[in-house]
Amino acid sequence: MKTAVQYFVLLAIAAGLTWYYSASREQEEAKERSDRLSLRVFPRGEEEDNAVLRDAVAEVRLTPRGSSVEIVLARDPSPEEGSATGSWRITAPRATGADNSTVDSLVSTLVGLQLAGPVEDNVFTDVSSGELANFGLEAAVLRVGLRYDGEASVQTLLVGDQDPTGSFMFGMIEGDDEVLVLQNRDAALNRSLHDLRDKQILRIDQEEAVALSLSDASGEIVYRAERADPEAPWRLSVPVEDDADPAEINSTLSMISNVRATDFLAEDVTPEQIAGRGLASPEYSFTVVTAEGTGRVTRRLLIGRERDSERPAMLENGTAIVSITVDALSAALENPDRLRSKIVTEIDPEEITALRYERRGRTWTWLPASPEEGWTLVDPPPSHSSEEAAEPLRNLTDSLRLLRAREVIPEDETDDLAALGLDPPEITMTVSLEGQDEPVVLELGSEIERSGTQGRAIRRSGRSAVLFLEQWRGDNLALDLDALGLGDTADESGPLTAADPSPEPGVEAPGEAPADQASSPEAAAPASPEIE
Repeated sequence: MKTAVQYFVLLAIAAGLTWYYSASREQEEAKERSDRLSLRVFPRGEEEDNAVLRDAVAEVRLTPRGSSVEIVLARDPSPEEGSATGSWRITAPRATGADNSTVDSLVSTLVGLQLAGPVEDNVFTDVSSGELANFGLEAAVLRVGLRYDGEASVQTLLVGDQDPTGSFMFGMIEGDDEVLVLQNRDAALNRSLHDLRDKQILRIDQEEAVALSLSDASGEIVYRAERADPEAPWRLSVPVEDDADPAEINSTLSMISNVRATDFLAEDVTPEQIAGRGLASPEYSFTVVTAEGTGRVTRRLLIGRERDSERPAMLENGTAIVSITVDALSAALENPDRLRSKIVTEIDPEEITALRYERRGRTWTWLPASPEEGWTLVDPPPSHSSEEAAEPLRNLTDSLRLLRAREVIPEDETDDLAALGLDPPEITMTVSLEGQDEPVVLELGSEIERSGTQGRAIRRSGRSAVLFLEQWRGDNLALDLDALGLGDTADESGPLTAADPSPEPGVEAPGEAPADQASSPEAAAPASPEIE
């Protein structure tokens, strides 16, 4: 009985101690929380999460140091998709778009602003108006304030001088008589109207773009690329009809949409101001068409002539003329040949039904066999095992999966095909594909050098472009016929000869199919469409 009583007494003591320590810890945590909240300049209840506080800010008012003009920023409750407003707008001193990144940084600084240390050491109470000059808070101060969503008024902070070390700054809440010693955030808070304005001139959704063109001062189109819809491939129509390089098109669209104003030269412009800046007849104009809903929207960026490393620019029918750096769009004004596709082939090797390989007067045709053997030589019929051809042919067909050239050779250089090693081509490959009536024909030239790089020119059927492959890519397509046992024993300039000019009786010489196979569909070489 005594043991049971002792047990319950000990249990009660333990429970009491647990409650005491728990209550003490809760009190300590509450005090710590209260102390942390007391350090905040712009508290909102007991909220401590800066991200939550930032998203709750509905309005910011800022008068930069040395200015009498107040800037008012308001969160846009329902920005239009693709508009320049984003989540913030400047409503005063003029209504215009805001640079969301800069405003978000300003708001984050405000909601996170704290005293430099404990309240008792960093708050001077009952400061008279005559003493404000000691803290730089008498007249020309930085004024910045915010209003949280649901609150009626803006709470404004006046920011004065910094301490001699630059570690702290002095401030006070407008209408209060306490001077606060704050973390030094003066540079982050002292923002001008120019800092806060949206400087993006042309905002587009690149994925919805369906046409892009550049025109010169005469109005002549320098280049034009278009596609039927946002899912279709890009095609060039000017200066040549050709496949377009989607990466280069996207890069150009990105350059155009990301160009930023370095200065605002004129607002609410008149025709006279537009003409005075040379934008009535701009040196260049970019036109971008986007698919929006069921319609198309055309936007045009006008670029004036260079002046002191800057160019004037404006949106057609816009209200402001801005200045941009010369380098901002220089790459987009370069040779339009860069927009031509550098992709030669995109062929799935598993869809190849026949491969004919012609090299300096001799022809070989392979058909796909088992995965182990890879390919079967059918023309001319092999007089030996063709297993040694499996890996080289696999490498060749894998190269066709995505064969990308180093450059598209400019049109004015393609008249002399002999200089490019293509008259005649060293190698012609005819690739028949499952489900396609016309095979893909590739003409590969002999080795040449361009801009210090060794390689080969190449053409593809159905496309007029001549492209340049680096040497290693070209070597992947140039089979080592000797290694394949196919008798490539000639030198580079002479005709190819058979490895064994005296075959066994009853065995046809390489290049001559037996009579019973000459008419076989499997042995027949696929037709080669003429390359443009």
